[in-house]
Amino acid sequence: MEVPARARVCCIDEISLVPGSFYVSQLQWDNDVCCRKDYCKKCWEQVEVKRGTFWHARIALKPPPKPDRAVWTLFERLYVSERKDLIYFLALYLERKKQLTCRVKKEPLVYEEPYSGKLFSIFPVALNEEDRKALRAELIKLFAQT
Repeated sequence: MEVPARARVCCIDEISLVPGSFYVSQLQWDNDVCCRKDYCKKCWEQVEVKRGTFWHARIALKPPPKPDRAVWTLFERLYVSERKDLIYFLALYLERKKQLTCRVKKEPLVYEEPYSGKLFSIFPVALNEEDRKALRAELIKLFAQT
């Protein structure tokens, strides 16, 4: 499922959403299509009907952490595949490295790349210790191929 990235302007008054700006993102699903609207704080307060999933956030002021290019490349390649276990495992790693932020904590999880606003819809997978070891071994092989 494709989820749109954060807009650069408020959907109502078209004020620029720049680093340091507080904003509210709202997601609504219609079948398998996701609609995203981004509001400046002032306009969100004027919205009468607040439905769907939404969160309040601030666009980071500091520069993004140096991305782990190899992990991002593999994550983006696997994201379009059916390997939900590897996608979830890599999302957890990127979240720990502060390169992804979990915005919606119910299924499907919605992760945001905090600097670009790009969203990823990810289904959580229960991983026991044996599964994690197998995934680590598989990831080592995948990284060796790139």
